[in-house]
Amino acid sequence: EGGVTHRLWPKTIQAEHFTDQLGLSIADNNSARGFFRVQSVTVGDWMYFEPMNFRNIDQISVRYSAGSTAGGRLELRLDQPDGPVIGTVELAPTGGNNTYNDAVATIAPTAGTHRVYVTFAQRPGGPTNNLFNLDELTFVGQGVGNP
Repeated sequence: EGGVTHRLWPKTIQAEHFTDQLGLSIADNNSARGFFRVQSVTVGDWMYFEPMNFRNIDQISVRYSAGSTAGGRLELRLDQPDGPVIGTVELAPTGGNNTYNDAVATIAPTAGTHRVYVTFAQRPGGPTNNLFNLDELTFVGQGVGNP
């Protein structure tokens, strides 16, 4: 009879394991961890994960690849695609679609459980489509576990 469900996400999430998305595609890729990645990232696309709680989470690290002139911004937003931004990761060109880098950004202190949207924006002077390929997201901090 009734109850509360708690879902524990691992701190590292493969990007293709989103709950839902708009405009993205998933492709096989032997150089991606887990052998899949999210690609065809364009300004205005989004994906979300739910439920998520950022208790004691301070940063996000993103493993990605981007061509020599590509790159963009990844934004974490609460509850809707145009919701409050709690973190922005600058993703510079990596030199190739199969050359992966990690980029890290701070996450603002955030209380409660949310639907967390990952949205994509153009970097100054950068392209508006095929920005980068996403492999995985790692949330950095103690989290809800004991130290």
